[in-house]
Amino acid sequence: AVHARFADPAIYAEGSHAEIRALEEEAREAAAAVEALVEEWSRVGGAGAKAGDRR
Repeated sequence: AVHARFADPAIYAEGSHAEIRALEEEAREAAAAVEALVEEWSRVGGAGAKAGDRR
């Protein structure tokens, strides 16, 4: 949803700078969350891990 809003030219014509900054922050937070989940997935065994398997 964040990327779709950035792709909409209207945000730059009618969107406020505050909205753009908020979207940028949301995108950064989402990227950090994905990175943390990937790291956790790697710690528990990656693709070979079973649900609930903690090594």
